[in-house]
Amino acid sequence: MSEPTTSIRVTVKQRLYDLIAASPPERLDGSAGVQVLYGPNVRELENESIWIGAIEGRSEPAVIAGGPGTRIRRNDSFVVDIWCGVRAPLLDDQQAADNQCAALVAAVEDVLAANPGLGQTGVNTDKLDGVLSAWIEDFNGPSPADLTESGLGAWHSAAVLRIRVNTRLI
Repeated sequence: MSEPTTSIRVTVKQRLYDLIAASPPERLDGSAGVQVLYGPNVRELENESIWIGAIEGRSEPAVIAGGPGTRIRRNDSFVVDIWCGVRAPLLDDQQAADNQCAALVAAVEDVLAANPGLGQTGVNTDKLDGVLSAWIEDFNGPSPADLTESGLGAWHSAAVLRIRVNTRLI
């Protein structure tokens, strides 16, 4: 297995997508799972969606550096935004939209609780190579959100979870 590099950020984003898409929450009408997207594809967003957003972070040299001719190991800490959104043309009140958005958030929380190392097996000790930890660092919503400036339109209820990921890189 090769040592993880900064490309692990994209690998983590893909793993988050894979884990959530594997068991998406039910739609408001009780039908099959809500839409889960790797990124916010404006042309394809449905009225109930979960999408993986931006990655932001920074790296610091690890305490022990490599010898001459080797790459310096570094600690990489970054956040990945996960958006949950509900546009509610079928709903008649804000509370119903917020409740559905909260259900989408709960589904994401359940995935992270079952896979804290972003491994494939759902066993707590199973970790994606290079990942030290992953958890929900911050959470905003559910509340109405106007994402028109970013091309995503207005949402009756939206929430963003900021997932903190700590990795060790070479």
